[in-house]
Amino acid sequence: MKISHLFLLLAMVAIFSWFMGHESKLQIKPSGNAIKVGIIAPFSGEHIGKGKSGLQGIKIGQALRPYLNNGDTVELIMIDDQEIPKKSTQALKVLVEEHKVAFIFVFSNSNCVTAIAKVADQYKTPILAVFASHPDITRYSSFVNQFNFDDTFQASVAALYVRDELLLDKVAIVTQPENVHFSYLAKKFAQQFKEVDGEITDTIYLT
Repeated sequence: MKISHLFLLLAMVAIFSWFMGHESKLQIKPSGNAIKVGIIAPFSGEHIGKGKSGLQGIKIGQALRPYLNNGDTVELIMIDDQEIPKKSTQALKVLVEEHKVAFIFVFSNSNCVTAIAKVADQYKTPILAVFASHPDITRYSSFVNQFNFDDTFQASVAALYVRDELLLDKVAIVTQPENVHFSYLAKKFAQQFKEVDGEITDTIYLT
């Protein structure tokens, strides 16, 4: 198993443990009830690895903590959005209106979660964005939260590391303008790098 995959699985276990409750009990009596938890993720297509690894981490968490503190179990309902924003919002609608889920994990990117966040208030269901880190995600709805440090923090740390630790004073930036995560990172990285007397020699836009 790759080290990156191991860290991902450990992160998923931590998230699920947080969701299941902070305090463990020596013995929990099963209640016979189940709550439904939705997962929106790319389970097919180019980014299938996110969905598969994330789901594996959640299932490990379930194996470690099969019951909530009140004895309920968790029923997972997965919908494949292929990391396409339109499909992400459709998945949100289906999970809330048809399956009546109590909580939703999203393993898709910032574009998808931004689309979800813009309509999240309609559905009034707690949503945790596991990978998405664009800072606007949490501004659209109080029902949406992030697990990662946001892009402002990541870009600032990266710029300071390149300038102060790698001792580079000139860099080029490669970004994807249609991806809100990459475009925001590039913008904030350039801003912070210039503030510490760094020079951006070129910006390359991938399409």
